[in-house]
Amino acid sequence: MKCLGSVFVALLLCIVSTASAQEYSIANVTTCGLSCVAEVAPTVGCSVLDTACQCKNTKLPELVTNCLLANCTMHDGLILAKVQAAVCDLPHPDRSSLPIILVATVYTVVCVLIALRLVSKIWVSRTMGTDDWMIISALVILFISVFFTIKMAKMGFGKHVWDLQDGDLMHILEYFYIAENAYVVAITLAKISILFLYLRLFEHHPSFRLAAHITIFSTAVATLVLSFITIFSCYPVAYFWDRDIKGGRCLNIQNVAYAVGALSIVEDLVIVALPFPVLFRLQMSTSKKVGIGVMFVLGGLGCIVSMIRLKSLMHFSNSVDPSWDNVPVVTWTVIELCAAMICASLPALRLLVMHLFPRIFPSSLRSASKTPVFSTREGSGLKSWQTGTGLEGRKKRLDSFLELERSGTDTPPEVPPKD
Repeated sequence: MKCLGSVFVALLLCIVSTASAQEYSIANVTTCGLSCVAEVAPTVGCSVLDTACQCKNTKLPELVTNCLLANCTMHDGLILAKVQAAVCDLPHPDRSSLPIILVATVYTVVCVLIALRLVSKIWVSRTMGTDDWMIISALVILFISVFFTIKMAKMGFGKHVWDLQDGDLMHILEYFYIAENAYVVAITLAKISILFLYLRLFEHHPSFRLAAHITIFSTAVATLVLSFITIFSCYPVAYFWDRDIKGGRCLNIQNVAYAVGALSIVEDLVIVALPFPVLFRLQMSTSKKVGIGVMFVLGGLGCIVSMIRLKSLMHFSNSVDPSWDNVPVVTWTVIELCAAMICASLPALRLLVMHLFPRIFPSSLRSASKTPVFSTREGSGLKSWQTGTGLEGRKKRLDSFLELERSGTDTPPEVPPKD
């Protein structure tokens, strides 16, 4: 990098006269940081002496940041940002409490709903399926994202970069890296949980099961590929958060983030649309089809959140102020995860509500005490009915009704003779 000594002197005199009363002045700027300003300012039409022009120019910060990343250290960039804030009288807002409050609240709500889901499975339907273990795994991995998001906020995430202390940005980016990779795994587990739920609900529809298995496989493969790209988006890996490593390089991280977000939206649309062809063919009343359809459509909330998150990625990776600009990305990431897990739990929660409030949903439970045991008839998707007797029989009849409820069919059974 080449810069004349006279330029340094002129720039020094100009900025000192403007910022002498500030905590940070040109005297604090490192030689490398000062060289970047002197080299880049003329390219945007500002002289090295015109600080007013430099403060108003919107392109200058990004160009200076690129110069700093290529030639200087993270410490050089932080000091220059602090001097810029002093000279240009930049604001000092603090929204670091927002991620903490929002993420903690949403995660608590999800934990409560997942707990109710497990109560429904253990107490009402008395079954635990693969979808339940998937959602529990997603909840555990979601905790990793929540934990490191809170650590980021306590480190200064939510403040402008010029309000951070030396070394804070490196830790924030490291925690961000961990939280982002945990997100990719957790969101996939939540979506696969929904697909396994579909397999249980529509177990007598071979074409649907084939489509669901293909979707599970493609989702898992896509996640493995994107996880690999995300984890190794920089070489060495630590260069993602430590830009002082010499010779490090990264993929276009923004494009990687866009790919992950776009894939998530496509998966959401497929998962929401998948059950509707089967739903329309079920033998049930129109009102109940609408009710179940609405429940599936609510899964589209995750798709809406994914779209909002994708929009928030606009400034991701090329931000000159990542500790401030990436707050929406992180918060919408956690909200998207929570929305997916809530949608995956809606059927079990619906069953629990019907069990707790049978008078509000009489058609669903009024026959539970006399519903006979059923078994699958070979070669068809219908059920043949058999009776059970005694306490064990009544328990089997209730379990059988709950299985019928989960299967989504209103085909009335033949009422057997009383015991």
